[in-house]
Amino acid sequence: MTSIADKALLRRIQNKDNKLETLIFTVMRTLEVSDLVLEALDHRIASSFISWSDLLPYLQKHSRNKLFEIFCKRFSPNRFDAAELFKIGYGKEYFEDRFCRELYDTSNGNGLGMYSYLFEALSEHGGPKSLEMMEVIKHELFPVIKTNRIVADAIRDGFSEENGFSDAEFKQLIDDKFYSDFLPRLESAIELLRLRGIQLPDDSLNNENISIQQHSGRVKRVKYYMKKTVELLPMHPSEALNNMRKAAEAICKDVLDAAFQASSNPNRKPAAAFFSLEDMINRMREDGLIPSSIENCLSSLQSFGNFASHDQ
Repeated sequence: MTSIADKALLRRIQNKDNKLETLIFTVMRTLEVSDLVLEALDHRIASSFISWSDLLPYLQKHSRNKLFEIFCKRFSPNRFDAAELFKIGYGKEYFEDRFCRELYDTSNGNGLGMYSYLFEALSEHGGPKSLEMMEVIKHELFPVIKTNRIVADAIRDGFSEENGFSDAEFKQLIDDKFYSDFLPRLESAIELLRLRGIQLPDDSLNNENISIQQHSGRVKRVKYYMKKTVELLPMHPSEALNNMRKAAEAICKDVLDAAFQASSNPNRKPAAAFFSLEDMINRMREDGLIPSSIENCLSSLQSFGNFASHDQ
């Protein structure tokens, strides 16, 4: 049986002259509200325009999953409203997927400038999928940072301020502000997820799922070039850079040949069809054979290698 209070609320909800925000506020302040009243208010909200920020308190107090689904189909919440929805348990899988994609894009320099809300939401409310994505990002970032440091140190050892290279410029190259802030936040978020008892999925990074086609001749050359790089780096940074570039070329040839042999695509070409490291990098990017983080490393190495190979 509908109470007198519920009947009064229903009349107010059905009256189109009453503002929706005021009705939501009234229902929020009412201690006991029947399902009939909530359903009537849901219908009114679903057929009207209201911002996610105005809707959030209502969703937080009353579990209205159907209303949430209707609104998501109408328009997507902004990043901050999405984070609040995720925290209170709405659209957990949907928002976790979205935040993981945004975090990965941000780690590659293609995402939003602000990312603290992503770490906060995923570390406190994310699951195995969040942990897996963060571990992937961590494994991709470390080579980028390490390459930047090795290349910058090698050039700094070979050139002084008299040649037009200041310590400030090298410091900016090595100590990237984005990485110096992003990486500690990433490691902290991973630690928080593990403290919550979150574990990686069985089929993720713990398993060796990727088979690598190795050409023994090129593998030996890569080892030789890297050995020479280590030997030459202290006294001959330019020669060390050239050997690093040769190692990269050998690795790229392996990737291109493996993709060529495994594909029936007539547009795929073997490594012999490319004349420079730049050509190989461009083709691997176009074919989706390498992530953008590795492409950035290779492009940096190619550029610095070109610089080091000319008379200064």
